[in-house]
Amino acid sequence: MNAALVLSDKIFSDMLSIELKQRGIISESYRNFDEAISYDPDLVFVDEDIYIESIDKIIKRDVVIIGKEESKNEYDFPYYTRPFRVKEMLDHIVGTIDSISNSKNPRLSALENLRLHSPTHSVAYKGVHISLSKKEFQLLKLLLDNKGQIVTREQAMPIFAGEENSKTNVVDVYINYLRHKVDDRLELKLIKSIRGKGYIINID
Repeated sequence: MNAALVLSDKIFSDMLSIELKQRGIISESYRNFDEAISYDPDLVFVDEDIYIESIDKIIKRDVVIIGKEESKNEYDFPYYTRPFRVKEMLDHIVGTIDSISNSKNPRLSALENLRLHSPTHSVAYKGVHISLSKKEFQLLKLLLDNKGQIVTREQAMPIFAGEENSKTNVVDVYINYLRHKVDDRLELKLIKSIRGKGYIINID
């Protein structure tokens, strides 16, 4: 699971991040809600005033609102007023996460923590951010959008229209780039070759 923290109190945000990490939840702090949701987090912890400003962007997201003592809880999401004990709050919200995570395929769990950021053509995993070229990013996204299914070279070729070597082994070349930048650096080994057919995101 991946969590985004959009909180003005840095000390509280750091405390929350430590507690989340102990529960196997990777968290990142963001300056605003737009930046946070661009990484498609599973869970967002957000200050009440930021939530109100961004309410039209929170549809279908799991959100925890951190409010003030004098505020009234009129929201459809978990709401906590400070002060409170961080551990108790997390027990209430994500008490079953450990058992859920332990039952998942480790490779599938890794995929859930992999985040693509389209505006910057970058990928993030457990706090590590890797910049990719536009075509590398498009190829990785194509593979992830079809995870568990073979992506043929023919399916990937439109990405490389106009390349000088687009009629040769350009897809293989970019797969090697991705393996070096993503698989090797993050130690995920996600991209698998299917001889004579293409490539697949390995979820076995």
